[in-house]
Amino acid sequence: MSAAASIEPGGRASLPGVAVGPGHLARGALVADAFKIGDVLGWGGMGVVYEATDVRLRRKVALKISLERDDLALRTEAQGLAMLQHPGIAAVHWMGVHDGHDFFVMERIYGKTLAEHLDARLGSGKLPEVAEVLRVLRGVADALAAVHERGMVHRDVKPANVMLAPNNRVVLMDFGLLSSGEVVGPEGLCGTFEYLAPELIGREGEARGPADVYALGIMAFQLLTGQLPFEGPTLVNILSKHISEEPPDVRVLNADVPALLADLVAETLRKDPDTRPDARALSHQLGRLAELHRTMKTGPFRVLVVDDEPTMNKMMCLTIKARIPGCAVASAADGEKALAEIHRELPDLMVLDLHMPRMSGMELCMHLRGLDVQTEIVAVSAGAQEQDVEVLARLGVHRFERKGDNFLERVCGHVRNAQAARNPRR
Repeated sequence: MSAAASIEPGGRASLPGVAVGPGHLARGALVADAFKIGDVLGWGGMGVVYEATDVRLRRKVALKISLERDDLALRTEAQGLAMLQHPGIAAVHWMGVHDGHDFFVMERIYGKTLAEHLDARLGSGKLPEVAEVLRVLRGVADALAAVHERGMVHRDVKPANVMLAPNNRVVLMDFGLLSSGEVVGPEGLCGTFEYLAPELIGREGEARGPADVYALGIMAFQLLTGQLPFEGPTLVNILSKHISEEPPDVRVLNADVPALLADLVAETLRKDPDTRPDARALSHQLGRLAELHRTMKTGPFRVLVVDDEPTMNKMMCLTIKARIPGCAVASAADGEKALAEIHRELPDLMVLDLHMPRMSGMELCMHLRGLDVQTEIVAVSAGAQEQDVEVLARLGVHRFERKGDNFLERVCGHVRNAQAARNPRR
């Protein structure tokens, strides 16, 4: 629904392209003796949404009223929304009939649509940041999971139907096409064609959750690249591409997109609906990618080698530098010097000898955990006892290597794995 409208003299809504008539409410009208009508928030082919005031509870609400009499679709939307208790979905407060027109009252969501936000970003010459895209996509996926787990399908997922509300709340809006999986024939396409799943085009099929996941994939592609994956001069051309053409790799259009995210978008856009991730799995994967992205650092992977034996210290530093490109390696001869180095710049990984004078490696681990300093630690020793390894495990240090045969290669293996985890397939 569009958000722009004017109120004509006398208080009626003036809606471009929609005739003013039955179903439209005058500003100040009282509905159900409880809801005082205010400005128009939006409209569409199925109804008009007004801001209203709940005069009894003294709060702002949104009231959606049908343009038709005896509107089963609007009642279905209200009943479906009422079943969905989720922060990503507006709460329904009331349903009734006014002058023969069905209406329902729901939570008033403040903010701007994702479509408006994307237009503003593109207008300034910038794409949304990856972290922001991940947050929004996860919010929508989580809301869709709640819809699908109730046996329903949204059928019109797109940026215009996502509201970005205060406190980073993401709300999925406009459930006017909500269904319980009825069969959709080739003459009854529903939704927005640019986001329409291939299984719903030109054939008879059941509207199912994977169609919403596909639409979310189209939206993800649009947020990450600033364009739709399937565009063309005619509607038929666009629909044909949905059916038969593979989407471009988002990284071709935006090299800053992490490879794992690009792969996930590609999974949502698979032609076979049964091979797409479901909304709940998609939400979990987006959350994991968001955490990886949040902790991802820029610059070289930093390794701190801490060993009081000069020859071993030097050998470890030289071997790591030679065998693992892109590492910045620093060294310290004891625990106290290591602590000073850590305070100067936190390493991604520390190779730590347990037995050193003044402050042992074990004492340094305890000190760092007490300060809640989070860095990966590979503990090394020539003579550690079993109880030492158990104490390390309680401190959260699960990587231990005993000095001896292939020791340097084993240490390098830990460094390689940690480096790959910091920037997965980047």
